[in-house]
Amino acid sequence: MTARTFDPRHIDVLAFAAAGAQLHGTEPVLRLARLAGSQDATADPGGGVSWSVQGSKREREGLEAEYWLHVQADATVQPTCQRCLQPMAMALRVDVRIRFVRDERHAEELDAQSDAFDVLAATGREDLLDLIEDELLLQMPFAPLHDACPQVLRAPGAAAMPPEDVAERPHPFAALKDWKPG
Repeated sequence: MTARTFDPRHIDVLAFAAAGAQLHGTEPVLRLARLAGSQDATADPGGGVSWSVQGSKREREGLEAEYWLHVQADATVQPTCQRCLQPMAMALRVDVRIRFVRDERHAEELDAQSDAFDVLAATGREDLLDLIEDELLLQMPFAPLHDACPQVLRAPGAAAMPPEDVAERPHPFAALKDWKPG
């Protein structure tokens, strides 16, 4: 008997999990449109996403079987720093377990009961790479920032203020320090 092969772009998740199958690969960031769209326009688009997905089925006595995917992915993306507006390298790592159930109602009920894992409805043919892309996008901060920006953003034509001028200016509320209500 030959081993069943699965296409990550069109997969029956329940059959994949029941077979205990595993897939892995590397996908260029450019082929994942939403992730590529999160990159700085001037960034090098050559990065890749390394991923692996392991399926499993857990039989439960007297209850419906559970279908699981263990999803792992690593990627380096280059979003725009929201402070200096320059590209920044950001490593993303995903390591999640997702339970698949047969309908959306059941998925909503189970997902509300647990923060330890995600629950999704199996819709027939899934795209594992879309699922991986979703998980990577969830790892990105809303407003990416460098820890220390390589250069300070200045308004066009604005001159830099010398640091000594900053120290010499009086604080606007300094006069209130001696004020006593009376």
